[in-house]
Amino acid sequence: MKNSYLFTTLVFGIAFSGLVMGQSPAQYQNVVNKTAAQVHAGYPKTAFCRFAYNSRFEIDMPGASFLTPKQRKVSWMTIVPLSRVGKDLACYHSRCQWQKRVLSGPVCCTLRNARYKKIEGDLHNRLPVVPMLKQWRGDREFGKVSRQHETGECGVLRDDKVIEPPDSFKGTVGRAYLYLHDLYDIGLTDSERELFTKWHQTYPPESWEKTWDMQIGIKQGKHNPYIYRGKENRRQGEQVSFKK
Repeated sequence: MKNSYLFTTLVFGIAFSGLVMGQSPAQYQNVVNKTAAQVHAGYPKTAFCRFAYNSRFEIDMPGASFLTPKQRKVSWMTIVPLSRVGKDLACYHSRCQWQKRVLSGPVCCTLRNARYKKIEGDLHNRLPVVPMLKQWRGDREFGKVSRQHETGECGVLRDDKVIEPPDSFKGTVGRAYLYLHDLYDIGLTDSERELFTKWHQTYPPESWEKTWDMQIGIKQGKHNPYIYRGKENRRQGEQVSFKK
């Protein structure tokens, strides 16, 4: 078991440490999404709507009847949008070359900026969602919507600037933002930190979130300390740490 754990962590670390052996940004994204799927295997339900999906990542349940066939394929969404990380980086707004191909935009940051790529690949920032919700969100940050807002499916709200999750996922979202800020310094404002701390404290982790964190710890080598609390969620002798 120990050897299996070390091998899994080693393979994952190699895949996420760089674009190796001619790996393209798209292939890197595929590695991230496949690994995200593995850590969610114990709770195969989409965020926000909690729609169950099968081994082919297809949603098939009565409550999802409003989805078209194309919308039934699970998509993966970053909680903290990568636009927040990349907007002040030159690579996010420039062109780059990969294997004689000219690329532009975020993929250039995947190739050129180590911090951006680490955040892009951090599994604590990735959830399975209904594709239409991902599209409906766009590049909006999570936050508290204004009085003038729209109501989407599954209790998700949005206004011109932010998107607000249903109460059942506010804690999960808040903990992801706090974790990423502490580890990567994503520049939370005082009001954002206050809001996400409130969400974290008001809506504690459910059992699926604790299991999710444990699986990420095995695959990625680091836990989210805002989830990783209490001896019921810790192996004997194991220390909580951001580091591998």
